[in-house]
Amino acid sequence: MEELDEWTQRAVVDVLASGNMADGGTWPETVLRVKKSIRAKVLESYRNGQAAAPKAQPGERTAARR
Repeated sequence: MEELDEWTQRAVVDVLASGNMADGGTWPETVLRVKKSIRAKVLESYRNGQAAAPKAQPGERTAARR
């Protein structure tokens, strides 16, 4: 969780707080950049979860979906 907190501070809070106007960006561009960062982080987490999930053996039933 500490790593997530650090990433959130760096990639979301700091970017939004600065408005990233130093690079000549606009507010909508800054918001888009933050959204892209969040989506990338969620996708990374999803893929890590998929890689860590145990693989079902042939003939083995998986848990039913709710």
